[in-house]
Amino acid sequence: VARKGRAGADMLASIVIPVHNNVEMTEACLDSIETYTPEAHEVVVVDNGSNDGTRESLSRRKNVRLVCNPENLGFARAVNIGIRTSSGGYVVVLNNDVLVTPRWLSNLLYCAESSPDVGAVGPVTANCSGCQRVPVGFANVEEMVRFAEGWNRPDPGKWFETDRLVAFCLLVKRGVFDRVGLFDERFGQGNFEDDDFCLRVRAAGYRLLVAGDTYVHHVGSATFARSKVDYGML
Repeated sequence: VARKGRAGADMLASIVIPVHNNVEMTEACLDSIETYTPEAHEVVVVDNGSNDGTRESLSRRKNVRLVCNPENLGFARAVNIGIRTSSGGYVVVLNNDVLVTPRWLSNLLYCAESSPDVGAVGPVTANCSGCQRVPVGFANVEEMVRFAEGWNRPDPGKWFETDRLVAFCLLVKRGVFDRVGLFDERFGQGNFEDDDFCLRVRAAGYRLLVAGDTYVHHVGSATFARSKVDYGML
């Protein structure tokens, strides 16, 4: 398990990534974490019964703790397994169709630590519903990274409160889970469990913040698309 930096468990960020196939995308996500995450962290990947070589590929990565489920148990259950397996004082729920960027984690941590009543923080991206979506103009990964390097200059003036954060990249303080519980597994394959979680976090008195100074690239709905899952049927 990767633990970079000299921080105790309270400052360790546990990055929990649920996956179901899409091995190439998962590898790209993990490569971006290795490249752009110098902060103290561990990576926990929970595989939901992949059959495309995901397990074999990830088992060769020494910096990943791999948890294998025998079948697709759904997003919420996989994330909860990862959270229980992890040990950090912060948990980052991260989709495998996300590429992280320079200063992404330090910016999110800075925002989360700005006040004790901040319970969860999310970045902005190009492919997302709601207030976390921003317009972009790049054409490839190299241009995206250059865009993010400019965008991700720490600036608390770009933070803003919201009533909903999307769990494509969601940083949560461990104590929030201790207080409000994990994701509701009744949502099955996935969708709306992050809305439900945000409602419970706010009901417990915490605030949700968008770190508008932090861009990560979310491809969007990759697992659903590969699995031919229709949002309207969920």
